[in-house]
This record gives sequence, structure tokens and C-alpha cells, in this order.
Amino acid sequence: MTVLSLASVFCLVGVFGVATVGKLASPGSARRATEQLGAPRWTASLLVPAELAVVTLLVLWPIVG
Repeated sequence: MTVLSLASVFCLVGVFGVATVGKLASPGSARRATEQLGAPRWTASLLVPAELAVVTLLVLWPIVG
């Protein structure tokens, strides 16, 4: 893995990690934001698990993540 790809993985882990923590800290605002974008209400409940899956894949298996 090159230095550039490793740096990219670290940046993505940071971005998705901060986003996940923000949604966990304020789940109501995440729900309102998805509704304002026109997405169905149930999609807000899928955001945190999806972001955690991406972070996990990036850490454990960066090529797939």
C-alpha cells in the first residue's frame, strides 16, 4: 500500500468516524436532515450502521472499504 493510499484510508476513516459520532450524539438532527433531503424516514436508521461498516472495512480490509 502506497503512502498516498494509506493517507486516503486514514482520512476516510476520520471523516466517517466523525460523521458516525455526530449522528450518535444527535440522532434527531440526522433524522430531520434526511427528511429534508426527501429521503424516507427509515433511511436515517441505516446511516450509522452503514458508516460503521465502512469504517470497519477501511480498517480491516482497505481494498474493499
